[in-house]
Amino acid sequence: MAHKTHTDWIDQISTSRAEVDAWLVGMPEKHWQNWVEGQWKIKDLVGHLAAWSDLLTDQIEDLARGNLENIKQIEIDIWNAAQIEMRRDWSVAKIWQEWKQASHRTQNVITQLPAEVFSQRWPVPWGEGQVAIYDLLELWLLHLKQHKEAWEPVQKKEKK
Repeated sequence: MAHKTHTDWIDQISTSRAEVDAWLVGMPEKHWQNWVEGQWKIKDLVGHLAAWSDLLTDQIEDLARGNLENIKQIEIDIWNAAQIEMRRDWSVAKIWQEWKQASHRTQNVITQLPAEVFSQRWPVPWGEGQVAIYDLLELWLLHLKQHKEAWEPVQKKEKK
């Protein structure tokens, strides 16, 4: 998908962010405690999305700056559990603010990157072969899509 332009990436990130925000706008705070995806509440899911966004954005910045030593392989299940636990006592307002900051940061970082770095490739410890920034952006978008599919039934139930 390297044929996407810099503007295409920015538009896709913006659209995906808006979809999450639209789901959350006006959601009563009590609904943030509803279960979605097995062991996660909506609040946990939104915190997870924020943490994941920051993780990928950190890697995008490190790749663009040539700081490959900062990119580490993580055990995703352990990392996810630690991120959820860290946010366990956070308020809904704090979780939502974290999502907004993280997703805005992702958009700001890619907006500021020169177009030529999007297709440059680097080795990373967690991937086979080399990855490009556009690979990480595809992963960011795919991750949101996967979770969106899980929250859609909850969203429909809330509207009833």
